[in-house]
Amino acid sequence: MKAPHSRGFLWLKKSNLSKLITMLKTKIQYIFILGIAVLVLGCLNRSKPKALTAVVTHADLIKKDSIKKVIITEQDLKKLVDELNMRLTLYDSIASMSSYTQKDIAKFKLPNADRDSLITNMKTNGGQVQGWEVAGYYQAIIYDLLKKTLNHPAIRNYPLGDILNIGVITSDDGKLYNLVLPANTGGSYQNALSWIHYRADNGKIYNYYPEELIPEKDSI
Repeated sequence: MKAPHSRGFLWLKKSNLSKLITMLKTKIQYIFILGIAVLVLGCLNRSKPKALTAVVTHADLIKKDSIKKVIITEQDLKKLVDELNMRLTLYDSIASMSSYTQKDIAKFKLPNADRDSLITNMKTNGGQVQGWEVAGYYQAIIYDLLKKTLNHPAIRNYPLGDILNIGVITSDDGKLYNLVLPANTGGSYQNALSWIHYRADNGKIYNYYPEELIPEKDSI
């Protein structure tokens, strides 16, 4: 014979079990809703992916504030540096895969011979030239100005990264410089032009250019 309280005990256990199940269901629903809310907020706050840069320019290789307000006292050197920086800025505006008309290329301030050559090419290409063609002419101009600038006797008085609007890597001792200019040829492969400038302890300056494997003969 069972104890008088056994049936009540059994009923109490069932009642508690029912309450426990109800409580668990409520908590599971709460956790589920909370999880959905966190997921939605995460999607809303997710930052958009950055667009891929199609063209790398020389401005990408230098810091915006890299050029300092350095006073160049030698007027002939200052004239070279000013023109070189102006040409580098215009070169940076050339879109290699874009088409340019005769009116468009006027803003690049090309020498008359180069401008006339481009206009001749336009006549055989529907009145337009590609940006990479314009860049080719500009590279020759920059090359000539850079060669004159790097060979100026007073250039050793100025850190190149402080005065030139071009990508510059400098050694710790400030004697060796690597100057980099994107070739602006277009396409997925980004070719670059590179110059090496070295200031020796004996006062001489040595320059290596893209097509040269040895220092130029007129190093100073």
